Amino acid sequence: MNKKLYADAENSITNLEEEKALEIAEIAKKEGIELSELIEKGYAKGLKQVGQQFEEGLLFLPELSRAGEIMEKVMAILEPVIEKQGGELSKKGIVVIGTVKDDLHNIGKNLVKALLTAYGYDVYDLGMDTPAEEFLKKAREVKADVIGASCLLTSTKAELKNIVDYLEEKESRNDYLFVIGGAATSLEFANEIGADGYGENAQKAVKLIDKLLER
Repeated sequence: MNKKLYADAENSITNLEEEKALEIAEIAKKEGIELSELIEKGYAKGLKQVGQQFEEGLLFLPELSRAGEIMEKVMAILEPVIEKQGGELSKKGIVVIGTVKDDLHNIGKNLVKALLTAYGYDVYDLGMDTPAEEFLKKAREVKADVIGASCLLTSTKAELKNIVDYLEEKESRNDYLFVIGGAATSLEFANEIGADGYGENAQKAVKLIDKLLER
C-alpha cells in the first residue's frame, strides 16, 4: 500500500498533477501514513526528477516552477501534521533565504525553497524586500548554515554587497555560508562581493549548497 502511495505521490509531481498530489496528501494524513517517508520517498523524489530533467534540457522553467508550486502546497498540508505529531523530516542543513531589500520578485526564490526542501534542507523563507538585518537576525535565531539572497533587479544588486558588509560589521561573516542568485547576479559578481557561491538556477543552487556543506 505504502509503496504504491509513494509511487503515486512521485508521479503526481513529475506529471504536474496538482489535484492528485493534494488528494494523496489528504488521504495520507487521514490514514496515518508515515508522512515524512511519503515526502522523502514520494513527492521529493518526483521533484528531484523534474529538476534533473530541467537541467538536461528535457523540461523548461514553467514546468519546474509548476512542480515547485505543487510541492509547496503539499508541504503546507503535511508539515503542520508532522510537527503536531512531534515528528520531523531528516535535515541536511538549515538555510535562510529571501529576496533583497527593494526587490519584489519571488518566483525564483520560491523555486529554490521548494527544491531545497525536497533535497532535505530546513528552509526559512523571509519573503521579498528583505533588509540585511533580517537575514542575520533569522540566521542567528534558527542557527542557519547558509544564507541565500535572490536579486532580480540590477538596481538592487548593491543590496547583496550590503548583506556581506553587514555580516562583517556584526562579526558574523564566517558564521554562515552566503550564496546569491537571480537574473541580476553572476559568478563574477559573487566573487566581487565576497559571496561563497552563485546559483545560476534553482537546481544548480541546490547542488552548490550541497557542495559547500560537504567541505
